[in-house]
Amino acid sequence: GPVAEDMFHWQATIMGPADSPYAGGVFLVTIHFPPDYPFKPPKVAFRTKVFHPNINSNGSICLDILKEQWSPALTISKMLLFHALDDKWCLSNKGFMAV
Repeated sequence: GPVAEDMFHWQATIMGPADSPYAGGVFLVTIHFPPDYPFKPPKVAFRTKVFHPNINSNGSICLDILKEQWSPALTISKMLLFHALDDKWCLSNKGFMAV
């Protein structure tokens, strides 16, 4: 949810999916919403260090849904459910830097 009273800056916690290398993990994520959200994607980054092919060493997420495939229909809850720890997206070669 929102950090303090700043509705444009959120923090979220993602639990590692069961039956994955991330099972049991707790991952902190920051979300920054642009003023023209939902027409532009939020900037999302992991604050917890995680080894994943779609997350760089700064925590920036490399997924096309956070760039050219963004849709205003993608709510934050849908986006977090779609998160980068989902194994089916590990080998995506269409990703772009989100942050």
